[in-house]
Amino acid sequence: MNLSFFKNPRKAAWLILSIFLMGLIFFFSSQNGSDSSGLSGRFLFLLTSFLSEQQASFLIRKAAHFSIYFCLGFSINGVFLPVNFPDHSNLSDADQNKCGILQNGFQKPFLLSLAVVFLYACSDEWHQTFTDQRSGQFSDVLLDTCGGLCGILLHSILSISSLKNTKSS
Repeated sequence: MNLSFFKNPRKAAWLILSIFLMGLIFFFSSQNGSDSSGLSGRFLFLLTSFLSEQQASFLIRKAAHFSIYFCLGFSINGVFLPVNFPDHSNLSDADQNKCGILQNGFQKPFLLSLAVVFLYACSDEWHQTFTDQRSGQFSDVLLDTCGGLCGILLHSILSISSLKNTKSS
């Protein structure tokens, strides 16, 4: 077994965080319908002053899906991003601008991260079909994937900003 991956503490930390988030998602998906409703019901009071209880519950549950997959996408992207990016410092400013997010060492990590998020969202919804009072919905897979995509994009943007700041100093 090749353990060279763990020689980079940053990648190891992102991997551990990603596994933790996947475990948390699995735990939440294992709750039966009434336990899951009870958990989201703790936040109802924040929204029931201007939404019906049913609307507020729906919004909280969907926001939870989006948020946890946002975090998963953000952390998974940290696992797949390369430690060293291609050096474009010898290029002119115009040519450097042509080396966008998908040409600068970000395409493969972006697609891998998105694939992991999508496949985990599919497996999560499938897992819910085995849980009492729960059902799997493809619309939740899409919502989860959108949340993950936003997390991946934010992590990529922050990485590019960090890369540009490092090269300019």
